[in-house]
Amino acid sequence: MKIAIQNQRKERDRLLSLPYIPRQTIYDFDELLKSPNIKLLTGPRRVGKSTQALLMLRGKNFAYLNFDDNELLNKWDEQQAEQLLSEICRHTNTTNFRRVFVPSIYTYLLYLAFILCT
Repeated sequence: MKIAIQNQRKERDRLLSLPYIPRQTIYDFDELLKSPNIKLLTGPRRVGKSTQALLMLRGKNFAYLNFDDNELLNKWDEQQAEQLLSEICRHTNTTNFRRVFVPSIYTYLLYLAFILCT
């Protein structure tokens, strides 16, 4: 599972390096991120929920988990995942993390989560 999470960190970094067209919105994302509440981005398939979450978190310290990854799902262990995420956050001078974004929900299954290290 550690390798799967490390691979997803590389995927997160790759996604963040891509050029994106800025989205126009009425929301102040920095203000939204101050709240400890879970943020849920909803919408039809392929409208940019994951991209919007990436743009909102760009420049912030966060982990990325894609539950559409069979390697991660087949080895999923919640306690080990929390330990690994704590290690990721520890390498960035913080030891806390909180679940922030769930950009995709389909048939009650969680596919993607962004965890903000605080």
